[in-house]
Amino acid sequence: MTDSAGRQGDAIGWVREGGFGRRYIFDPRTGELLAEAEMVFNAKAAGYPGVPDGTVFRETAYLQSGIVRSTGPAG
Repeated sequence: MTDSAGRQGDAIGWVREGGFGRRYIFDPRTGELLAEAEMVFNAKAAGYPGVPDGTVFRETAYLQSGIVRSTGPAG
């Protein structure tokens, strides 16, 4: 699969009741999460018969990650 940033990866997904589901794309070399998407896998069951199955409603692409310093609790 290709994420919205154009990166290739391995995807897993599942369908919830009602035809909607989630897809996760991972870097096959590192296992790092590249992107996740909310999708319609079965448009008829989801109530969107005019939408093609596999349509992405929203996707989040993770472009970088790192450790951040915490300032601790306020006060």
